[in-house]
Amino acid sequence: MELSVLTFSLVLVLAFANGTNDVSKAIATLVGSGITSYRTAIAWGTLWTMIGAATAAFVASAMVKTFSSGLIQPDLAIPSS
Repeated sequence: MELSVLTFSLVLVLAFANGTNDVSKAIATLVGSGITSYRTAIAWGTLWTMIGAATAAFVASAMVKTFSSGLIQPDLAIPSS
């Protein structure tokens, strides 16, 4: 297995675990206070988690593009093979 595939898989698992931990806190608050039903809270949690993930991917790609140009001299960089 390539290192990049393994790294990507580990990042996905970590993101999933982090998301389930954070969403459950918000759902417990909404349901416990009686503001909404369990099903509605799950739907809101899912929706906003997806929006947050898409926004984070957009921001991260912009940051990588910004920070990967001009910070080091090209002849010092190690080629990725």
